Amino acid sequence: MASTTLRNMFVIASLGAICAAPASAVTFDAFSSFVAVNGAGHFAYVSFKNGSATGLNTAGNCVIAGTTCLQGGNANVPGVYKTTGGAFTTGTVKVPGGALILHPGIDNSVEAVFLAPGPGRFRIDAVFFQSDTNPNAVAISPFFRPFGGASVVDPYTLLTRANNSFSFSRTLDFGAGDLFGFDVNNAGNYFNDSTGMRFSVTAVAGVPEPATWSMLVAGFAIIGVAARRKAALGAV
Repeated sequence: MASTTLRNMFVIASLGAICAAPASAVTFDAFSSFVAVNGAGHFAYVSFKNGSATGLNTAGNCVIAGTTCLQGGNANVPGVYKTTGGAFTTGTVKVPGGALILHPGIDNSVEAVFLAPGPGRFRIDAVFFQSDTNPNAVAISPFFRPFGGASVVDPYTLLTRANNSFSFSRTLDFGAGDLFGFDVNNAGNYFNDSTGMRFSVTAVAGVPEPATWSMLVAGFAIIGVAARRKAALGAV
């Protein structure tokens, strides 16, 4: 299979003050903080295609009814979805009650990215699982980028019928503006690539107090990872 390729991207052009909870009990959770606003809760959601990235910014007319969402503009580009009630199934998509659904596009990936609010040690916990009644292959690539530095990318994990979930747990030292994320890539049939995601980050040590923690998110750059595997997979 082809090796994972790094691509520089420009992500978010949203401005807003981000305030934190006390440092003694700070956990950032992608599901609970998702309100169809990119950057909320220190999480950003990005579409990547042909060497460029765009923050998902369309919050209405969700392709998956019964959800709140961020999409790239139409049904054939990436989207992130959260149930407005409990778990349910619509078409082939199994929408979980406590996890987000990430769906890559036909020819582009979707990325979930955490922006560290300040320097400190953070524990990253994530679980990805196929959430489709007729699941196909999806490639998951974790990546870390120190602000202004070189990126470190983990080997991708391929979700298939035989290997339908992926768990990730790691403790990392972050500086202000450091990024960590996951690239979810269409490795199989786009129509059956619905992927559940639980993604949380917990401050372990060294996080600034709230008074010093407020910051603006404004057009920061990240390294995206496109793990295009379809050609190498063949029929799945």
